[in-house]
Amino acid sequence: MPPKVTVLMSVYNGAQYLQKSLNSVLQQTYKDFEFIIVNDASTDETSAILNQIAHKEPRIEIINNEENLGLTNSLNKGLAIAKGEYIARMDADDISLPNRLHTQVNFLEQSPEVGLIGSAYHIIDKDDNFVTTNQEPLSHTELAWKLHFRNAFCHSSVMFRKKVLNIVGLYNPDYRQTQDYELWARIARVSVVKNTSEPLIKFRQHGSSITQTQTLKQQRNAENVSKRELQLTYHYANEKQFKECLSKFYPKLPHPLPDKSLKALIHLFKLLFIFKNLPSIQKYDYSRILKGYYDRFAEVTNASEWFIKYRPVVFLMLRKNPALFLSSLIRVKLFKYGF
Repeated sequence: MPPKVTVLMSVYNGAQYLQKSLNSVLQQTYKDFEFIIVNDASTDETSAILNQIAHKEPRIEIINNEENLGLTNSLNKGLAIAKGEYIARMDADDISLPNRLHTQVNFLEQSPEVGLIGSAYHIIDKDDNFVTTNQEPLSHTELAWKLHFRNAFCHSSVMFRKKVLNIVGLYNPDYRQTQDYELWARIARVSVVKNTSEPLIKFRQHGSSITQTQTLKQQRNAENVSKRELQLTYHYANEKQFKECLSKFYPKLPHPLPDKSLKALIHLFKLLFIFKNLPSIQKYDYSRILKGYYDRFAEVTNASEWFIKYRPVVFLMLRKNPALFLSSLIRVKLFKYGF
């Protein structure tokens, strides 16, 4: 009988923290899992550690890459042989808290509409010292919105149904970094995604981690995903299709959505898309573009007083990140309806 869960890890020269990470999985209170580990042509002591523990633990299956393929391709190799109904991701320097698998399996068993579940997570440093606890949004609505702009899940905290991959496909091999964000965004378009408020992972930040050494590439890839998500949400042939798209992401919006509010949201999405796709532009152009759209926005939403009141904040945020500011403004409009 196949295991309920496949825990999937890829490791490249991760010997320093590997043993702690492996132990955190093998000591889970939930026992019905297989543990697939892809050794991505490591040159340190990783192979020795894996061979030693695999000899004692029958749930472990090791895939040894003959050459370094990178995280994305290595994870896809593991997914190709995964037998579990649920896939739990795990990085070789992070730590799963003992009840992680039990909590997430129970959640998915009780919530068949949910295709992916992540969690809050503790951040630790290279010496296992606690730094802080991070909580991403919990609801699908908030997560679907946030995924328009950046990742909303800790990779090691995620468990998802393997069957959703039949719809969206595997990790995208074009993304050597930020492959998790790219996949989560696709899953959120076909299934409900959620986070738990309970921290289930200790996420390690250290100088050699991918989050530090490849930051610029990650940011570039994340920006590409963000542009794609905005385009998919906004660029529809007519208002009817746009309204249907909004209804999917924000099911608590009034139906039908009032025409004035719909027009306001379309204006704002259009402005977001412009800012996301324009090359570097002068700061004074921000206010010029904003004014043109805000003239139309104020006509249909009576938001001019709000804009005037927060004008200093508006221009400060525009200088730093105009698209992110405008995304917050759209959320203000949506929260008006209690979505």
